[in-house]
Amino acid sequence: MRTSLLAFGLTAALLPSGAFAQHRVVLQGNGRLVVLSADGKADWEMPWGAIHDLHMLPNGNLMVQRGSSEVVEIEPTTQRVVWSYDSATRGGNAEKKVEVHSFQPLPSGNVLIAESGPGRLIEVDRLGRIQREIALKLDRPHPHTDTRLVRQLDGGNVLVAHEGDGVVREYEGATGKVVWEYDVPMFGKDPEGGHGPDAFGDKCFAAERLANGNTLVATGNGHSLIEVTPGGEIAWSLQQDDLEGIRLAWVTTIQVLANGNYVLGNCHAGKGQPLLIELEPKTKKVVWTLDRFDDFGNSVSNSLVVDDGPDAELHARARRIHRKAVTLDTHKDISTTLASPDIPEDPAEAERARLRNDPTVWGTNQVDFPKMVAGGLDVAFYIVYVGQGALDEEGFALARTQALAKFDAIERMAKRYPEHIEIAHSADDVERIAKAGKLVACIGIENGYAMGTDLSAIEEFHRRGARYMSLTHNRHSQLGDSNTPPSSPLHGGLSELGRRAIEEMNRVGIMVDISHAGEVTSLQAIAHSKAPVIASHSGVDGIFKHGRNLSDAELLALKENGGVIQCVAFASYVKDLSDRIKFIAKTRKELGLPVQRRRSQAVDTSPETQAKMKALRERMQAFDATYDDSSVRHFADHIDYAVKLIGIDHVAISSDFDGGGGVLGWNDASETYNVTLELVRRGYSDEDIMKLWSGNTLRVLRAVEEVAAKSR
Repeated sequence: MRTSLLAFGLTAALLPSGAFAQHRVVLQGNGRLVVLSADGKADWEMPWGAIHDLHMLPNGNLMVQRGSSEVVEIEPTTQRVVWSYDSATRGGNAEKKVEVHSFQPLPSGNVLIAESGPGRLIEVDRLGRIQREIALKLDRPHPHTDTRLVRQLDGGNVLVAHEGDGVVREYEGATGKVVWEYDVPMFGKDPEGGHGPDAFGDKCFAAERLANGNTLVATGNGHSLIEVTPGGEIAWSLQQDDLEGIRLAWVTTIQVLANGNYVLGNCHAGKGQPLLIELEPKTKKVVWTLDRFDDFGNSVSNSLVVDDGPDAELHARARRIHRKAVTLDTHKDISTTLASPDIPEDPAEAERARLRNDPTVWGTNQVDFPKMVAGGLDVAFYIVYVGQGALDEEGFALARTQALAKFDAIERMAKRYPEHIEIAHSADDVERIAKAGKLVACIGIENGYAMGTDLSAIEEFHRRGARYMSLTHNRHSQLGDSNTPPSSPLHGGLSELGRRAIEEMNRVGIMVDISHAGEVTSLQAIAHSKAPVIASHSGVDGIFKHGRNLSDAELLALKENGGVIQCVAFASYVKDLSDRIKFIAKTRKELGLPVQRRRSQAVDTSPETQAKMKALRERMQAFDATYDDSSVRHFADHIDYAVKLIGIDHVAISSDFDGGGGVLGWNDASETYNVTLELVRRGYSDEDIMKLWSGNTLRVLRAVEEVAAKSR
């Protein structure tokens, strides 16, 4: 649940002048970045300088430019910049004059950026690493006018409006070769300086490829919109005075709506002229205008209609629910170096450590603060995990030491960054912290091996903040049999110590977690617990039979107990990936790469190995292009199955991020909105979705708290 807009001083007042909009629009003008509703209200706004490009991401975040060279992503409710890339300081541009006038978020999650000055297009990933570079063809290079808007086409080629050259060029995405260009005509007129309707030139601003193969060009100070064939013939045009009562000035943005109408930006047109115009192209009939000169001034160079398209209403509802819900993920693994203040002396090592350990930066983990904010993930259970070792005093002592080090890391994170995150010790804490607008950290223990044979450790773990503990991990523990190996049980289910541990967890207020436990162990644990039980990160056998997924018998027992299964977005638990796994192993073998690199092994950075890894990535991209990989859709199938079998009150959501989890569409915390969107697609109600995200888990936690209170 994100804090309300009004809490951040955002206005929802009716704007005083001009005609009401018939579209929901995002625009920048008069030092304001505004989301304008269809009834004329500023639903959201924040102070912001001039821009030339603007995008709204599916989750409602905005991607805009800041200053002359930086691209940023803003989470609107908190107004936080959750991601940025500054071309003036990165990518080898430190000593160059650089301006960025256009960029585009790509389906891969990468961002395409046009760098004027260096004269190139770059595709960067979210860590700021350049994945692709295209040198631009420039007749009159200049850091201010090399480019205006750039757009990648469906096939991967890129259309670039070169303002300074007065040319639109199409670049082949893979090679950077110019495969088409169009010289914007002057129509027999002489150039005239300035920015208003009396200025004239060929400083094109934007180009869009139409479904018929033609290209729509906004000619900038040419005061026109023209449709051009692949052969360079003008098939259709809209000139400066073609629309009755309207005079075009600097024609900037173009948007082709789902109904086929065009929306164009009319910048620098002056008072009394519309900032945006929607027209029906065949008749050139104006069907809507936005005239808000008094509110937004004379320099609205970029805007975006955001209520268009077949899924517009679906997204609007999903965004509303996602902002309202307290979104809680019950399983996020951590390292003992989380929030470590230690910085290696070597600059390269220091940067890697920062990206790995600093939760305040968009780093290499699937979960960090910027990703949580970007995706609208409010709460995560940070996991105190220990691997299964020998069932002897030496093994128990080592496990306890490892567990306490992870408790220390979580506490260190909360103490170092109290303005960002707070540890919750109760269900009420979760809701209080989320309502205050901060991220919430809960603590779970994966593998009761950490307690050894010392039952008093359970109360210590509770004091340190643990609110659930699993009985096992992979391989049997002293508490019970794991799901692995299933054919060689050690205890025949729960051990006697396991029963006593459950009783102690009930007494102190720690949820019993049956994920990773064998079926017999799970059923016995559910029967023995006085409080509801959870399966913090498991799938369901009814969709895909796997040792880590729960049987129908386990699910029905959970329902009877009042417990909850937190369905997990772990790709290989969600669906059968054996074909892909075999292809990876076969390809690695063919390339001379080890079938699997152990985590303890250092990364081989030799040119030979890196070349092989590049070849592996290329082959995997080709394979994945036609492979039906685990996705949010498949993950939601598990949720559907569980809901149908045991009811909406007994199902929740988890990721197992940074512990192997993730599926296409929800592969890190920044993509959390996609889960809500998929649930909306499947017809879940607002109430149902809020139960799935946190309502059910918090209900169980409250029930466990009540049982503990009665035990005191």
